[in-house]
Amino acid sequence: VAAQTVTEGDAATKPADPTKSGYVFKGWTLAGTAYDFDTAVTADITLKAKWAALINEIDIGGVTMPVVGATPVNSATTSTPGVVIDTTNTRWVRYVAGETSYNAVYADSTLVAETPFRAGELFFLDIMMRPQDGYVIASDAEIRYKGTVLPAIDLTDLSKSSALVVPDGSMAYAYIRGELTYTVTFDTDGGSAVAAQTVTEGDTATKPTDPTKSGYAFDGWTLSGAPYNFDTAVTADITLKANWKEKPATAYTVTFDANG
Repeated sequence: VAAQTVTEGDAATKPADPTKSGYVFKGWTLAGTAYDFDTAVTADITLKAKWAALINEIDIGGVTMPVVGATPVNSATTSTPGVVIDTTNTRWVRYVAGETSYNAVYADSTLVAETPFRAGELFFLDIMMRPQDGYVIASDAEIRYKGTVLPAIDLTDLSKSSALVVPDGSMAYAYIRGELTYTVTFDTDGGSAVAAQTVTEGDTATKPTDPTKSGYAFDGWTLSGAPYNFDTAVTADITLKANWKEKPATAYTVTFDANG
């Protein structure tokens, strides 16, 4: 930027903003303070450009997913330099189906915060992110959750995970769709132990290796007395019980040798 010669008492003319790769120009400063170009010049001065490093991508993790009956945990982390999670304004919200207004869709945050997660409803973790001093978030920054880029908010379908950057780069939001999980417990009825499984709502449990029990043959898993189909979607905590059939006694032959 070219220097200016200014008559005493006049003001300097604000020049065109300079550019710097990877940065956003944030104005001119004098001795660390923002400079007002209406100020009369009464001495030789040097104005210094203020720059903010441009953040082009943000990685999010550390989200504690909902568990039916559990109290919401408003947890999220980022490993991206220059960005912090605004924990005060990060919270679980309940999705309101059929709404197309951004504010109306992610509603009921007070109820979510005060009560356990409920089955049959969709929840989102509303994450607010802010740049630290000396940084600004690019308007087209990629916001990733567990390595996957979140799409921009689509007002025609707000039931999916998405992200939004405020145009001036002063904050960004991520809306992470909650995955309710359930516990599938295996009661082996005296047989060898089988580990419980945590299953995302709507997914299926994995059929475990058959347990064993002395004197019995394993005959499948049951739920409430009926054979269980492992292609069934899990929508609640369930306990599967092993069904056993008693093995017939093994017969042996006892031979007598009278000749000694």
